[in-house]
Amino acid sequence: MIIRLGARLFDFLRSLWKMPGISRTISLALVFSFLLAGCAIVLNLLSLLPGQVAEIIPTNPFQAIQLAFSLVLGVEVIELIFAIADSMSLAVGKQLEIMALLLLRETFTDISLLNSQITLQQDYFLLLQIVATALGGLVLFILRGIFAKWRISQENKDVRGYINAKKCVSLFLFLIFIMAGVYDLYGIVLLGKKAVFFQIFY
Repeated sequence: MIIRLGARLFDFLRSLWKMPGISRTISLALVFSFLLAGCAIVLNLLSLLPGQVAEIIPTNPFQAIQLAFSLVLGVEVIELIFAIADSMSLAVGKQLEIMALLLLRETFTDISLLNSQITLQQDYFLLLQIVATALGGLVLFILRGIFAKWRISQENKDVRGYINAKKCVSLFLFLIFIMAGVYDLYGIVLLGKKAVFFQIFY
């Protein structure tokens, strides 16, 4: 009974997520967030923001790119949660995609640590780490493309109970996603802590 109710709630949430226009709205919101973050960083560089606001807004332009990647990762994590109930092969493919995005996000984080004047002797290990991380992300994207062409064949049998159980697991993960996001936002805005959302979720 509880599993069936959980499955119905999951189906309702997924139907909302899959509604026509939601994908376009999310894409526009991501672009708007990136542009807004970039403008805020530029204003902070020009010392045009009030003191309290300036303390929160970073001054490194790469932070805007990192924010965009973080938001895209958030969307991909939701897609992963919904994919678990559909197909394990699709879920694994989403995992590879998220890992690739995490590596690319880490690449821009490392780039933001570089000095304005890059010297091979001083920044050698950091440059090596950037190249290795970027190549790792590229390899995972290639593997994701190969894996997308491969599908696990399923037997034509009644697996409704198994599917409902997977939906309940996905629903539980969705609740964890929301709680982790609220906790991370609280730490960033009110306590000034570093974002740890993906560490908490995984």
